[in-house]
Amino acid sequence: IGEALDIKERADALIAFIESSEKTLNALRAKITHRPKVYLAQGVDGLQSQCGKDEPSDLVSQIGGVNVLSCEELGKMEHISSINFEFLLKKDPDIIFVREIGLYQDILQNPTRDWQNLRAVREKKVYYAPSTPSNWLMKPPSIMQILGVPWAFSRVHPELLSQKEIDSLIFDFFEQFLQPLDSANYERIFGHGERYKARGQ
Repeated sequence: IGEALDIKERADALIAFIESSEKTLNALRAKITHRPKVYLAQGVDGLQSQCGKDEPSDLVSQIGGVNVLSCEELGKMEHISSINFEFLLKKDPDIIFVREIGLYQDILQNPTRDWQNLRAVREKKVYYAPSTPSNWLMKPPSIMQILGVPWAFSRVHPELLSQKEIDSLIFDFFEQFLQPLDSANYERIFGHGERYKARGQ
C-alpha cells in the first residue's frame, strides 16, 4: 500500500512501529506466570462475545489471558457467540473488556445486580475497549489493534507493562500516524474510565 500510494516512508515507519511493539510483547509474554480469565463483552447487553482457541494467534492469548469462552466447549466456531448471565457467572472472569461505551458507563456508574455479582466488576477490572478512530481490540479487525493488543496486555499484566510505558506507546503512535493527543482527547478515547497521566510522570 505504501508503494502504491507513494507513501512508502510512512508505511515503513508503521511497519517498524509494529515490529518494535511485537518484539516487546513477545519478550513480556515469555515472563507470564499466570494467565487471568478474560471476557470480551460485545453487544449492547454485553452478552455476545468471541470464543477463544488454545493457540498463540488467539486474541486473548496474545494479551496474556485465557478466554473464558472456549470454542470447543461451546461446540461452535462462529465469530460471535451469545450467552446468558448464568453461564457468565459460572465463568466469573477476572477481567472484562467492554465493546460498547454505553454499557461500559452503566457498569461503572450503576451496574445491575447481575453485573455486580461478577468478580471483575467488584474488583474494578472492567475496561472500555476504545474505538477511536476505529476498533482497538475486538472484531472487526482494525489497524488500531496495533495499539489495542499492547494496551490490553497492560491491563491484564500491569506488572509487566506499566501505565507509563503504554501511555508512551499510545502518544507516540498518535503523534507519528494520526495527530498529537492532549489530556481531554486521551480521556475521551478511554470513555473517561481511566485517569489521564501526563507523559513523563
